[in-house]
Amino acid sequence: MHLVTARALTGRVPEGLAISPNGHFVVTVNLEETTQPPGNAQRSGYASLSLFGFDPASGELATAGDFAFDGLLPESAVFDRRRRLAVANFGHLDDPAAPGSLDFWRVVGDTSGPERWQLVKTAYALPLQRGACHCALSRQKAGSTNLPTRLEQQRKTVERDGQHAQRREHGYRVADVLARPVHQKKLVRHRERQAFAAARRPVAGSTYRAGWPGPA
Repeated sequence: MHLVTARALTGRVPEGLAISPNGHFVVTVNLEETTQPPGNAQRSGYASLSLFGFDPASGELATAGDFAFDGLLPESAVFDRRRRLAVANFGHLDDPAAPGSLDFWRVVGDTSGPERWQLVKTAYALPLQRGACHCALSRQKAGSTNLPTRLEQQRKTVERDGQHAQRREHGYRVADVLARPVHQKKLVRHRERQAFAAARRPVAGSTYRAGWPGPA
């Protein structure tokens, strides 16, 4: 049997729910009135996120507030282990022609601390195809390198391989240039031997003396 231990008010039309990995924070993603068509007087100029603190022992919710942002039909959010939040944004109200985005927020303060805890939108955002509705977080294993480090390692590997390829190509060219005189000398000596051998062949009607390169 499931029991309702707490109830809290959110923004209008909550569409997504995210819980932090430590279980202390809950966020709802609220469409507000961005569902209304353009030109409708009831259409709001913002979407919002509602932040709550959660007590796992008692099941009580503490409300931090609603935090508005320029979002069109945001439907999904996910926490990482450092209390940062990624929000999938369908589009933007300020620029209807703009694509969607993955916006990043962070939780400032703590439910047990003296300062007011709240959601703060960072300056980081990733442009996405318009219409993004869902986001998920892939958590790496402990001890593994993070994505920026792996990308940097891949970039260095590609750059190093390219340098090696250039050096090999340069080496081939140098070796070819150095080998040309050798080949030419061999060719000259080969032709000299052919000419000498031809000169030592006996000619019909003549006397051939050994050691003399030609007819007697």
